[in-house]
Amino acid sequence: MDRPTLVKIYGVVGATLFSFSFNLFWLERTGASIIKQIVPHSQTASAILIGTVAIALVSYFLLLIVDRHWRLQATRPWYNRLPGAFVDPPDLRDWLAKAIKLFAYLLFVIVPACIAVHFIDELWFKPVVDRQGVFNDLTFHSMTSAIRAEGAFGERFRIGDRDGVSFFPAIEPIGISLLVAAQCAWTLFQIGRLLRSMYRRK
Repeated sequence: MDRPTLVKIYGVVGATLFSFSFNLFWLERTGASIIKQIVPHSQTASAILIGTVAIALVSYFLLLIVDRHWRLQATRPWYNRLPGAFVDPPDLRDWLAKAIKLFAYLLFVIVPACIAVHFIDELWFKPVVDRQGVFNDLTFHSMTSAIRAEGAFGERFRIGDRDGVSFFPAIEPIGISLLVAAQCAWTLFQIGRLLRSMYRRK
């Protein structure tokens, strides 16, 4: 995959990811969506759960592009090694060009990672309500053998006052949290590589 193609993919996928994650953030805060087409479910709680996974997975893809571009430009200065948002400026040594590339990286990779962490933080201690009244005092991170044995999926549960929770409360919270943790760890690793390149003596 050549460099111009990587730049285009990074820009398109990154812009979509940021729009989606910001929309989901707004949905979680207000219960209303900004861009209805990219909300994967009509209920807020389910959209947040599905969207948190989507943010993490797409961020992995973006970081793969960053890593690939990084290796293709291994002998060049740090500002050449970050993919541009949509196109590369003519003179990458210009301070404005450097700022644009850093801004794109922050916007398309770091911000969605922070939003995913926010979702996990908001959900972790939220009460999970069993409409049938069998399980009590559950939270998002609760994991009980009774729930697993009964196979309690889907519409039986809700998060707080939000209906329509399509998840398995005994397993999914752990999986989602690990996925987000891995996403953020890889993001921090890429930031570390960038900082080392920026401050390395020429």
